[in-house]
Amino acid sequence: WSTIEKLSGSFSFNANQGLATLNNNSNTNQPSAERNILNANQFRADLRLGGDGQMSLEGYAAHGRVKYSAPDYFQDEATGNTGSFGAYFRPDADLKLGVAARFTRTVSPYAIAPTATTDYQSNTEDTRNVDLTLDWRSTAQTNVYARLSWTRLTSYPLNERDTSGLSGVVTANYAPTAKLTFNASASYQPGTYTSFFS
Repeated sequence: WSTIEKLSGSFSFNANQGLATLNNNSNTNQPSAERNILNANQFRADLRLGGDGQMSLEGYAAHGRVKYSAPDYFQDEATGNTGSFGAYFRPDADLKLGVAARFTRTVSPYAIAPTATTDYQSNTEDTRNVDLTLDWRSTAQTNVYARLSWTRLTSYPLNERDTSGLSGVVTANYAPTAKLTFNASASYQPGTYTSFFS
């Protein structure tokens, strides 16, 4: 959607289903041969002020959920909320630079196994990021996106997961024809299910 005052945005919903990997994400230590279907859903809303000008303000908010069909994997289920707001600059039509603040909260309701005196306990991860981004379309067929972030992750009560430092992602796309596209990416992202909650 868009308005006449250089305000635009989008709403999207993604639903993904597939066979989970044998040893999965983090909490389940032993591989399982049981059939296990992973469902990952996310709703996202984006907002942009600036139109096609050199400067723009952009933000988004998203909510996601990860669930498994196998009972032994419910410790790995999680919900996540993330939001970002930043300023972007286009020195030319093919290059977009940005700086943004991003926050993600991931809650794993059954992350801590029960003991003789306690039931299952949840764990909450808060991730704060300052992002520097580059989006470069070098040719009509080639695009490169890079993000370098200063990241601080705090986890409660599993505070041994706390970490801080640099993280980031690089993605390159090459489309030699209208029906053929090559994609390559590399990323380092601390936290639970960062590939889903982004």
